[in-house]
Amino acid sequence: WCDPDKAKEFYDAERRKKAEDPKALLIYKAEYCYTIDEALIQQGDNLFPREELAEQSAQIEIYKTTPVPRKGYLSWVRDDNDRPTGVKWKDDASGKIEIIEHPLMAPNGEEYRNLYIAGIDGIDLGQSETSENTRDPSDFAIVIKRRSFGMEPPTIVCIYKDRPANIKDAHITAVKLLRYYNCQALIEKSKISFITYCRDKGLANKLLLRTPRSCLSDILN
Repeated sequence: WCDPDKAKEFYDAERRKKAEDPKALLIYKAEYCYTIDEALIQQGDNLFPREELAEQSAQIEIYKTTPVPRKGYLSWVRDDNDRPTGVKWKDDASGKIEIIEHPLMAPNGEEYRNLYIAGIDGIDLGQSETSENTRDPSDFAIVIKRRSFGMEPPTIVCIYKDRPANIKDAHITAVKLLRYYNCQALIEKSKISFITYCRDKGLANKLLLRTPRSCLSDILN
């Protein structure tokens, strides 16, 4: 028996020593693996892109480029009349929101417009009745992506995935996220619960993207 934490420290140190030699690092990871994927890197059939994996592993070891999401939640910022004027972030290990990158601001301190876009996979109204009888019920999910910015490629910046007891809690969180990133969302037309919620609150035109004309059935047919 050995102390798992000290053992991992030892193997991590050995990996860092080989970070300048991607192929040697790949071989070492296959021989002293942490995961199944690492164990199978050296398979004879070459199911994995070995050269790309070697280079990426070396980059991670050298530059530590893997983003670590921060968990937390968003709360409303209100004025003296208790009207919401914005949202603020709070770190919380038990939070359901995972943020990789907070919203970027323009040099003048203003929010960028159309820099972010969201995709929502909602829970429809009738689905909540099946949660107790379904082994793996669907969650309300939203992913926010930053578009190309300068020389930086598009990247996912935030993920929220949850199935709260009251679906309105997920709707409120989604509205806060869209406000936080100053963006609009694409959502399946068959998932009407969030669309209905936004319409009832007068937020549909502001928060939901219209379906592109190229996707309309009457044009496609």
